[in-house]
Amino acid sequence: MAGLFDSDFGPLILALGLTVVISLFVGLAVVLVMRGRAQSRFKKRFAAVSNIGANVKGGARGRKGQQRRLLIQGKLDELEGDKKQGPERVTLRNRIETSGMEITEKQFYMASIGLGFAVMIIVFIMKFGILPALLGGVGLGLGVPRMTLSYKAGQRKKRFVENFAESVDIIVRGIRSGLPLGECLNIIAREAPDPINVEFRHVIEATRLGLPLPDALERAAERIGVPEFKFFSIVLAIQQETGGNLAETLSNLSSVLRARKAMKDKVKAMSAEARTTAMIIGSLPFAMGLLLYITSPKYLMVLFSSSGGHVSIVAGIVSMITGSAIMAKMINFKI
Repeated sequence: MAGLFDSDFGPLILALGLTVVISLFVGLAVVLVMRGRAQSRFKKRFAAVSNIGANVKGGARGRKGQQRRLLIQGKLDELEGDKKQGPERVTLRNRIETSGMEITEKQFYMASIGLGFAVMIIVFIMKFGILPALLGGVGLGLGVPRMTLSYKAGQRKKRFVENFAESVDIIVRGIRSGLPLGECLNIIAREAPDPINVEFRHVIEATRLGLPLPDALERAAERIGVPEFKFFSIVLAIQQETGGNLAETLSNLSSVLRARKAMKDKVKAMSAEARTTAMIIGSLPFAMGLLLYITSPKYLMVLFSSSGGHVSIVAGIVSMITGSAIMAKMINFKI
C-alpha cells in the first residue's frame, strides 16, 4: 500500500479517495435534508388537493365527505409509510419510460459502452496518457447517457405538468355537461398535447384489455413519475369506491395545479439573474482551458503529465461539482 502512494499516481489516487469520501458525506446530508422537506411538502400539497366536502353540512352528504377524507388520509399515510421504509428503486426501464425514448435497456448499455470506448481512444490518441483516457472513457461513458436520459425525462415531466391543468379542466367540463368519465379520457387521449395524450392513450388501452381504471392510472403514475398525476389517480380511485362529486374534486385539483404553475413562473423570473451568473461562472474554467490549449498547449499539458497536475485536475473537478451543486440548490425551489 505504501508503494502505491509513493508512485507517480499516488497523489492522484489519494485525491480520488478523498473525493469519494467527501461526496458520500455531502450526498448523505443532502438526502436527509431533502427527504424531510419532501415529506412536509407532500402532505401540505395533498391536503390542499383533497379538501373535499369540508364545508358540507347535512346527513348523508357529510358522511360521504368524511368517508372520502378518511380514505384519502389513509392513502396519504400509506404513501408516507412506503417512503419511510426507504426510497423506491427506480430501474433503468422506468427511467427510459419516463423519458419517452423508444429504446431498450440493451441499446442503452451498448450506447454507453460505445461512447466510453470512443472517448478513451480519442484521449489516448491525443497523448494525454492512459490514466486520463481511462477516467475520461469511464466517466463520460457512464455519465453522459444517464445525464441525457435524466434531462429528457425532466423535460417530458415539465411538458406534462404545464398542460395537465388544462386537461383536468376538460374532464371537469365534460363531466358537468353529462359525459361519462371514459369519454372524457378519450377526448384527452385524442386532443391533448404530447406527452399527455400518449399517457392517457396507454391508460385507455389498458382498460380496454380488462385492467381496472385505478390500476391503469396507478401504472401510468409510476411510469410518468409526476406527483400531480399521482394525486389525480388517487382521486379517481377513491371516487370509484365512494362516488361523490368528481367534477368538484377535479376542479380543486386544477386550481392547485394552476397556483403551483404561477408560483413556479414567479420563482423562475426572480432567479433568472442567479441562474445566468451560475452558468457564466461554471463555463469560465472550460472556456479558459480551451483558450490556453489553443494558444499555449505546452503550458496546459503540464496538468496531464505530472502528478501535481493530476491533483490539480481532481481538485478543480471537486470544486466545480461542489460549487455547481450549491448554486443549483440555491436557485432550485421546490413548490
